[in-house]
Amino acid sequence: MLDGEKRDHAYITADIGINQNGDLSLAKKLINAAAVADCDAVKFQKRTVDTVYTQEYLASPRKSPWGEIQRAQKEGLEFGKDGYDEIDRYCRRKGIEWYASAWDVGSQKFLRQYDCKYNKVASAMLTNMKLLEEIAVEGKYMFIAADAQHIATEFISRFYKERPGLNADALTMNTSTLMAAGNDYGYERMFARQLEAKAEAGDMAVGISTSGRSVNVLEGLRYACRNGLATVLLTD
Repeated sequence: MLDGEKRDHAYITADIGINQNGDLSLAKKLINAAAVADCDAVKFQKRTVDTVYTQEYLASPRKSPWGEIQRAQKEGLEFGKDGYDEIDRYCRRKGIEWYASAWDVGSQKFLRQYDCKYNKVASAMLTNMKLLEEIAVEGKYMFIAADAQHIATEFISRFYKERPGLNADALTMNTSTLMAAGNDYGYERMFARQLEAKAEAGDMAVGISTSGRSVNVLEGLRYACRNGLATVLLTD
């Protein structure tokens, strides 16, 4: 249920990706396809390049259709006001909603002029408290990318600033392990058993449970607490 209305189907969003390489005509084609497929909305991304990335990173080499450095590629992917004005008009014409994940406070404020019904928080921004507070003051429903695999990937790769990689593992990925642990120890211990094998005191265990009552997630976090791990639970 969204906005207090009962729905007879899941709310489906077609992800336009990183603005389809900054190509507005291609973005429109994808909006058309989403509308034909009876999707409810399409989603874009919005970044202020000089805020999200360091100057050192932006000056580093990267060949792309836009140039030879990272800055050229990052700026080439972004739509400005003219682009979003056209996206807003086009989506209204097609009868499909749109919204975007902002990667910085400036981008979130920019998007407000379009009065999108929903907000989206990128997984890489889950620790950006200033951005989360800026989104929260709008009082809108928000979608959060918080799946275990995506979060682990962001730790290993990077968030929005350059830093050393961090060792991380999504305990949902190895289906053989999940089946074996579930069969041998019960599915309520499928994550705790993996922590026994992989985690050490001083590590961090992050649990994700929409209800906050998922037995296997809570059992894993209990094990983590008993054994000196820091714990975080992401819930509704």
